[in-house]
Amino acid sequence: MTAVLELRNVSKTYDDGIGEVVRALREVDLTVAPGEMVAITGRSGSGKSTLINLAGGLETATSGDVVINERSLNGASRGELAEVRRRQVGYVFQNLNLIDDLTAGENVSLPAELDGVKPAVARRWAGHALRTVGVEELADRFPHEMSGGQRQRVAIARAVIAPAEGQRRLILADEPTAALDEMTARTVYDLLASLAADGATVIVATHDNQLAAYADRVVRLADGSVDQVTSRSVAPVNPAELLTGNTP
Repeated sequence: MTAVLELRNVSKTYDDGIGEVVRALREVDLTVAPGEMVAITGRSGSGKSTLINLAGGLETATSGDVVINERSLNGASRGELAEVRRRQVGYVFQNLNLIDDLTAGENVSLPAELDGVKPAVARRWAGHALRTVGVEELADRFPHEMSGGQRQRVAIARAVIAPAEGQRRLILADEPTAALDEMTARTVYDLLASLAADGATVIVATHDNQLAAYADRVVRLADGSVDQVTSRSVAPVNPAELLTGNTP
């Protein structure tokens, strides 16, 4: 089975502006298959968000290679990276990034319209995406008219819509349940898991123990390196142990 995402010996360093080099990721290898849900865990500053950004072409690796659907991002131009993000990768940002002056339907259809899809077609795709996440009735509401959980679902709908075939197959989420209550968060867990069950590749960076327990694999980072990988197919996931490092 062809991998949707591969990180091959990927490292990322930053200049902190005062002459110090920050090593955000160190020689990370990761291969993710279609329909797999992977949770990236670790303490704040361990490299979770950097990994998500590199995986979707928002940032470029200092060394190593990121490959999406067999396409290397090494040496890709800004335009080529933008095309990959528009057509193949969907993001669920921690702060959602919904546009306040656009309705839910308009927020969801915007990526397709920016890629040249006719508005009527894009809105039809948006309706399908909203229906997929269970909030089709919110199409004409603005973000301030929705609850936090509803806004999160709209953000996920925007992440799955794509020009190529109407739906992106690589979904990246950075702390998608950070600002949600437990009941609302659980609906987001179920939704992300259902997207994976339908064949999408889902990668989430999270501090949330319960969300990590939904994943097929939990990859824990420490100081920018992969510290531990645990698969549900090998042993039951105890998220509290995975996130604190107390696994046997």
